[in-house]
Amino acid sequence: MTETSEISREDFRVITPLRVRYHEADMQNIVFNANYLVYADIASTDYFRALNDFANPGESHKTMELFENLGGEIMARHADVDFRAPAKFDDILDLAVRTSRIGKSSFTLQTAMMKEDEIINLVHVTYVYFDMKAQKSAALPNSIRDIITNFERVAPSS
Repeated sequence: MTETSEISREDFRVITPLRVRYHEADMQNIVFNANYLVYADIASTDYFRALNDFANPGESHKTMELFENLGGEIMARHADVDFRAPAKFDDILDLAVRTSRIGKSSFTLQTAMMKEDEIINLVHVTYVYFDMKAQKSAALPNSIRDIITNFERVAPSS
């Protein structure tokens, strides 16, 4: 895992602002821990939309079209959450997301959840590229690797 001291806002091309809603907090006014995975999912949707816009500028398309056009989909395989500091009701968070690793058939999105300039939470979700016809994981197409690599400000590890 990347240490937060090595992460800066400039490493990310996609940053989604989010205001913590009342129902996401517990009785102590702190965000319930499972909601951080929901926040990472919100950020990943914006990331995939931006990746599609980068790959096909000026075209209208679905968020996951990049994968579906190649006959595959992605499925979450693993997630880990590094809780650093609490978010509270009505806080405004910046959800900064990037691809931090690309493997043979998978890639990992890193979401740094920031309150002002402090990283309060770091989420890593690994997605596997899945061949729907064969009903099994498959090698990530080189075209997707190239798009991700060219999109990112910081090269993903392998």
